[in-house]
Amino acid sequence: MSQAFDLRCARKSAFLAEIGYAASMANGVFALQALPAELRNKIYSFALAQGYSSINALVGSHVTSLECANPCVPVKLPSLRKVTPSLLLVSRQVSAEAMYILRKHTLTLEHGLMKFRLRELITKDTFRNISSLVISDCGHDVLDKRFAHSFRGHQQMAFEVAAWLERPGHALQTLELQFTSSQLQWHLEHCWDRANGCDMRNWLNSVVKAWRKVRGVREVKISGWLPNDMKTDLTRVMQSNFSCFALLPPKVLGLIGFYSLNLDSVSRSINKANTPGSESRFPPVKTTPSILLIDSHIYEALRFRSIYTQPFELDLLHPPRNQYWSESICQYISLSSLRQIREIRIHIRHRAWLPLIFDIGHILGHRHTLRSFHFHFDDDKRTQDLPTVSGLPRRYPDWALETLLKPLALIRNVHYVSFGGDLTDYRAAQFVGHLRDRMKTDFSNKHYAGGLGNPTKRRRRDV
Repeated sequence: MSQAFDLRCARKSAFLAEIGYAASMANGVFALQALPAELRNKIYSFALAQGYSSINALVGSHVTSLECANPCVPVKLPSLRKVTPSLLLVSRQVSAEAMYILRKHTLTLEHGLMKFRLRELITKDTFRNISSLVISDCGHDVLDKRFAHSFRGHQQMAFEVAAWLERPGHALQTLELQFTSSQLQWHLEHCWDRANGCDMRNWLNSVVKAWRKVRGVREVKISGWLPNDMKTDLTRVMQSNFSCFALLPPKVLGLIGFYSLNLDSVSRSINKANTPGSESRFPPVKTTPSILLIDSHIYEALRFRSIYTQPFELDLLHPPRNQYWSESICQYISLSSLRQIREIRIHIRHRAWLPLIFDIGHILGHRHTLRSFHFHFDDDKRTQDLPTVSGLPRRYPDWALETLLKPLALIRNVHYVSFGGDLTDYRAAQFVGHLRDRMKTDFSNKHYAGGLGNPTKRRRRDV
């Protein structure tokens, strides 16, 4: 009885579907969703047969235009406009079914990025849903002088692709890297161990370092002239799974870094080593927090999100037990870490520590990301209140103090600068005022030639 009922229901459903399909055709509307699933998939396959080939074709057309262009006439980049296939705009159901077919296509990039950016060619969400990716350098001669941006373009492509795939959740299953350029292979074999100014070592190391950020790829194929040890190690890393920390949301990672990492340990270690009665014979040893040694993903995620966004507070309570302990700030914090800090607060109570300020000024004068600087100085040799032999008030700051503080003027483009303690004395107002103005001056200001004197114009060079 039930089989006969099911048969009648099936016949009725087929009859109603046929009537609905005929009615839709009579109205001039093609009922795509009324077709069987197999037939719809055939339609999707024919409509999306090109897949992602237009991306590589666009970059290839720009390379062709560079080949045919006059070397003296610059070639402009073509106007870019990302277009969604019209089939994906029919309805949500059709879009979901067609995207399954589209994601099976392989994205092939043979020309690098040249002067393009990956976000100009494809959206990030679409790229992270690709299942197969092939990256090669066989599209054109990488070192051809007509393609000035080719060498850098291949490197930039590795950077941007790795940045989009370094977070969990991507759908990439197959990745193939092809290193086929014979000229790059020649530079690898002849210039790797020579100090001849060739950029091959830095180029290849940076590309491999970028690809090492990618995880969770089921199948990785690396072919070409890349050294075998690099191939083996890179394949192993890219096929490994993401760590449990990498699966956490960025906000949670930020909270973990905030509570587990801080720069206050620098002051605590210095004060502990210089406490009266301490038997320490050497300055504190620089160490790396254990949480940053788990893997490279945790290191990159927490280093910039937690450490360098916190203020670096250096509060020195005791004088140094050894004069060599106050000569260089790099004894307590690395040079790269110091240049990445955005806010510095220093409180010094003894002149013997001022060489650290001298060193900080010279280090950050070359390159920094500093946005706020506060220096509080309590002078342990207060001579400004004692009259001189002639009875006139003493000059403050004296020449020794001024010499140690002058390098702070090398630090430019700091948004907020303040001084406290004995530097707020009215006699030091002129010196501190010039120092503050110099530190707030932008690097592009050409009216300051150097020193803390009056602004002067730079001498014009003869070319």
